[in-house]
Amino acid sequence: MSGRVRREHTFTPVRTLFHLLPTFLQLESHSSSIYAERKQRMPSQSAPTRAKSKRAKIEQSDASASKLILPTEDSRLALSHGTLTGAMSQKALGKQPEHTFNFFEEIPLDILGELLQLARTTKRLRELLMSSSSTVYWKTARQVIAPEMPPCPEGLSEPQYANLMFSNHCHKCFQEDGDLFMHVEAYVQLCDKCSLEEFKRWKELPEEVDGALAELIPATSEKLTAAERKQAWEKANAHWRSAARTRFHVKTALSLHKEYKKVRGAKKKAEWLENQKALWQKTEEHATACRIHFQDQRQKEKQRERKTRIQRRIEIKGRLDALGWREEYDYMGRCSPQETPSAELMMKALYTEYELSEEEWESLKDGMIQWMQEVRATREYHQRSQKILQRIKDKIGPTYLAYILAQHPNPIVPSLMEVAMMDGIAAHLEATPLDEELPEGVLDAGLAKIPEFAANWKANLEQSLLNLVRALPDYAGKEEISMDVLSYASIMFSCRRCEKLMAYPTVLVHACFFKDYQRPKQRKNNKKESLNVAEATTSAEPQSTKVGAVICDALPRSRTRFWQPDTLLYLKEDIYHHTNSLLDRRGLSRTTPAEVLFSLNPYVQGLCRCFPSSTRKPERKATRWSQAIKACRRHRSDDYEGCFDLIETTVVEHMPGYRENEAPAYWYSLCPFCHTKEWHFSNHLIACHNLTPGEVTACQQHALREPGREVAYEYVALP
Repeated sequence: MSGRVRREHTFTPVRTLFHLLPTFLQLESHSSSIYAERKQRMPSQSAPTRAKSKRAKIEQSDASASKLILPTEDSRLALSHGTLTGAMSQKALGKQPEHTFNFFEEIPLDILGELLQLARTTKRLRELLMSSSSTVYWKTARQVIAPEMPPCPEGLSEPQYANLMFSNHCHKCFQEDGDLFMHVEAYVQLCDKCSLEEFKRWKELPEEVDGALAELIPATSEKLTAAERKQAWEKANAHWRSAARTRFHVKTALSLHKEYKKVRGAKKKAEWLENQKALWQKTEEHATACRIHFQDQRQKEKQRERKTRIQRRIEIKGRLDALGWREEYDYMGRCSPQETPSAELMMKALYTEYELSEEEWESLKDGMIQWMQEVRATREYHQRSQKILQRIKDKIGPTYLAYILAQHPNPIVPSLMEVAMMDGIAAHLEATPLDEELPEGVLDAGLAKIPEFAANWKANLEQSLLNLVRALPDYAGKEEISMDVLSYASIMFSCRRCEKLMAYPTVLVHACFFKDYQRPKQRKNNKKESLNVAEATTSAEPQSTKVGAVICDALPRSRTRFWQPDTLLYLKEDIYHHTNSLLDRRGLSRTTPAEVLFSLNPYVQGLCRCFPSSTRKPERKATRWSQAIKACRRHRSDDYEGCFDLIETTVVEHMPGYRENEAPAYWYSLCPFCHTKEWHFSNHLIACHNLTPGEVTACQQHALREPGREVAYEYVALP
């Protein structure tokens, strides 16, 4: 079984062909005697012919190569034993001048492919390059330029070997578009369509070939055709072996079969098969060497492209350094695409694998300077933000931490940045230049108002939740509603994005309701204007003089998140009615807190239409209340009497599916400083807020947490 090598298109520059043309014209003058003899054998005049197409020219040149160098197809097997060496002798070439082949040392690696194209340009060049005496040119070029390339196999001439290794077209349809695959054992390069035509499955061969030749024919496993895919679906239960999809090279199969039929006698057939197996082993070894060569070439090409990219970046950096943008170039990796819009376009030019020319630099110069201007403004913004954030942590952080630790566990407090934007604090933080120290005691009056500010902040937050409660029928029209309503077991909130159920205060920790503060994007100027390098500076100072503008501008760098549920948060009215029905059935007050009902979490049996039976015979099932409320739906009749029936624990505790009431596991904690949910909460407090281990332990006990994993209770079949 042979494989195929995927080929990538290579670009043949025309200027290289013109570079080679004088050299071969010089060689042509040295071989004038060969031309003179050949002209004597040619007719003196020929009838005019039509202009030939590209395909006809390629076919003619390949045919000329076969006639001048290669024998016929029938004698291919004999050639493999070395009968072609006489045509490549030095005697046929004649004495050559000294240093005839030195030009091969300084020409591109794909010279052999260019020689093929050069041979197809004119009739005289084709006769020169495709003659048997020119074999030494091809061989010398291959050995000097690519000494690591495997030698030419005995079954091919040097031009045919170059056509196999360097051509950029399908050898059958001559198209250059699409993927090309080299079948090395078959000495042919084909596209996908032609591969399916030149390689057929064993039963689809034009003639019935002897099975003893199957191991000597180049074969490959191609993609399934549409008909085969349909057949595979019809035989989905059958075992499809790889042999069912194996295809064999038709030309080689017919040629070997023709030779095999000419051999008479069982002994001679066995000897013939042994000889062919030895030849096939050499072919496979050569194909393996070719694949290794292609892999090495791809690695070298990648290394060359990497070196070219590095050299290109070094050259661009040097040019920008000469213009005074060295610091900006070193800092550009710390800027986001939103902060530097020009990076999206200029980054492609920076990481291209082509060498930088003077013409290209002139076209990129203005764009690069525009990019560096944006980087300079972003760097100044980062420096200013870092200074104001460090001032907030140093001057407000200790007082704010003491306030948090003085609260009850799971406190609902504003973030540190929201405290910093208080009227009595923000003005003093921004009044003093960021490079100077704040005067002593200037923030004392503002820090004393933190408890009052936090109480008002919490009241506004709870008021937004009470506005949702007012939509319930029992609270409609009531202006004054106690804050204790939010803690009732019947008040359950949900998220439209993840459909998760939440009680108060867990709803204030849900991740979907938090948003990062985004800095406004810079507008990209598409107009090409002349830039003055001497005046190419952008001030990063904020335009607004409003109090808190500097702090607000630094919010994206603070990693602070804000609770903004917008339209994602809504109240589950169906759970409200079903829970009240359960509380009435159990004899509990409707003001029972959710914490109490979650701790009880009794087994209940759903009796309303929200819990349909899956079989004709009604089957009684029970599950925990926390799981049953997930199936609750609103009733069209607005009648919720008797939605649940309480099941005592003693009835189900010995039945299959019964599970003890387990407390939910808390995986994430809400940071009180920046309102981010952290997996490693202690590491976050130490790294981002510079707390001591003792302060971290105290904060962990006061952090507001959300259940990271809810326990799923199974249904219990009731008797």
